Amino acid sequence: MSTGAQLAWVLLWLVLVTILVAALVVLALSRWGRSKPVRICAVLSLLMHVLLAGYAATIQILTPPPGPPGRGGIDVALVDDFGPDGQGVSASPHPEPWEQFAAGPAAPKTTAELPKAETAAPAPLPKVELPTPPPLLTASVPPPALPPTPAAPPELSPAKLPLTPTEVASIPALIDPPAPKRQDAQTAGPATTGPDRIEDDAAPNQVANSQPQREPNATATTRTPELPDLPPAAANSANLPSLENTPSTATLLGQLAPLPPVAAYIEAFSPKVASGGPVSGGAGPAGVPEPYKARVEGDRAVGAERRGGSPEAEAAVQAGLRWLAEAQSDDGRWEAALYGAGRERRIGGTDRQSAGATADTGMTGLALLAFLGSGNTQSSGKYRDNVRRGLEFLIRTQRSDGSLAGNARVYEAMYCHGIAAFALSEAAAMTRDERLKPAVSRAVTFIVASQHPATGGWRYQPGDPGDTSQLGWQIMALRSAELAGTAIPDRTRDGIQRFLISVSSGQHGGLASYRAGERATRTMTAEALASRQFMRLAAQDSSREAAGYIVQELPGAGEVNLYYWYYATLSMYQLQDEHWERWNEALQKSLLASQHKAGDQAGSWDNDTVWGTYGGRVYTTALSTLCLEVYYRYLPVYAARGRQPRTVR
Repeated sequence: MSTGAQLAWVLLWLVLVTILVAALVVLALSRWGRSKPVRICAVLSLLMHVLLAGYAATIQILTPPPGPPGRGGIDVALVDDFGPDGQGVSASPHPEPWEQFAAGPAAPKTTAELPKAETAAPAPLPKVELPTPPPLLTASVPPPALPPTPAAPPELSPAKLPLTPTEVASIPALIDPPAPKRQDAQTAGPATTGPDRIEDDAAPNQVANSQPQREPNATATTRTPELPDLPPAAANSANLPSLENTPSTATLLGQLAPLPPVAAYIEAFSPKVASGGPVSGGAGPAGVPEPYKARVEGDRAVGAERRGGSPEAEAAVQAGLRWLAEAQSDDGRWEAALYGAGRERRIGGTDRQSAGATADTGMTGLALLAFLGSGNTQSSGKYRDNVRRGLEFLIRTQRSDGSLAGNARVYEAMYCHGIAAFALSEAAAMTRDERLKPAVSRAVTFIVASQHPATGGWRYQPGDPGDTSQLGWQIMALRSAELAGTAIPDRTRDGIQRFLISVSSGQHGGLASYRAGERATRTMTAEALASRQFMRLAAQDSSREAAGYIVQELPGAGEVNLYYWYYATLSMYQLQDEHWERWNEALQKSLLASQHKAGDQAGSWDNDTVWGTYGGRVYTTALSTLCLEVYYRYLPVYAARGRQPRTVR
């Protein structure tokens, strides 16, 4: 090929390579190139094949023939063993391969004819008869035997579950947070003094969850004191009762009689047209049970100061009640969402789905408890009309199965029922008002039916294994109903003690956790202590151990956790010892300083507390008021008196 032709080919390939590079750049920078990697690979593969094919063709065209210039190509001749007529073989041996490709023209090849060899025809191969192969599957082959179907495992009745504390903790909840961290074995309880704190505690709205952190945790911690294992008595399953004849939740709820028409209650509660005043029902102050008598004493202020109260604390109570009275809706309820409830804070990283926004019966129950705690009932007191309308709302809301949850969702429904039943029962106990008894009886039946038959606890739904946070509210409702004359089954009492044992820890069993097997917290220790006191299960050693643990974090030492303060105040007041004095001083200092003194919110407490955004301003104001009513709300008759808890049999 001439030099000009070679130059043309070179220019052609330069143009092709330039086009290819430009195409690759465009593909890399374009949106199509970034989103279609598989198609890009296919295009690149095609282009490379075209480029290689063209490159091979160019090499063949541009490469000169071998040998000196001016000479022709090498002649290659293939010589057969037989001659042109096919009758002979070459007389000379075949040349070696390197001799065939020697430079220069091929030399003439002379062949000599050899005599034709006689070849005999090959003998035919003998015919072999192959046997007929057997069929792959015939009727004579039996099918393979199938393994026998395993028998279904026998169903375990909850009544026959072993009830050691470890196994109780393993029963799954319908709505469970992630697996709890097990408590390491320790040998001694926490110190009774000092600033050490552990992770914050469970509060009324627990979720699950789901979720790596435990639902009771509220805040981070600085250091966790070592906690001991369960006391020996908690691990003794021989003391636990047999549950052979325990009826199921469905059976108990199915035995409820039809609820009388709500109109009968409303008619009885409505003001009489003739007199123009509210109905006066019940026995009034003369028939008030012993624990409530301090609420209606003529010299209540004197008795309150003797037990730790003060004029400033009582003024704060009256201001709180005024705000609550003004916050009541026309239909008698206290609307949770109207006062900031249901604001999700994701405490501990858990999404509780704005729990509290629909907890109207629960907030109504808390507000009623605050009025009742100060001696107001549906038949007497400055706020009797507020109490009457609140009770009417709860009775209108009660369902045929006895539930007082109203429109509350799953995370707050059982809390709402317990708190509302607590308020109804206290009103019935304080007044002996017969009109309240049907509603109280059905509310108690719902609580009894919802208790887990094996663990003895309550949680989000009837039959859940239970947690300590729910336990306290159901116990308070049951104890108040008992004071009103409603009988509580022995199996319910035994289940409560069984659950309290399962969550206990500490050298004397005074500490408590949210659920069995989890680490003890101050909030759950305070709630368990109050539960033992009101169920007459408290002992001196365990009570003092719990109190010593609680006073390590006094009000004002950390975040405001009114749920913790409420149960700690209720239980520490019953002790009437040095622990109570320390707690009471810190409590009054914190609550009196944080109450609004003027403006639209005068008398209320802000809801920027640990659980206040879930319950709203009604929640924080009612709980704060209840804390400051403790000096006369209950007489200290539930305190431990040197007794050990009775054995469950």
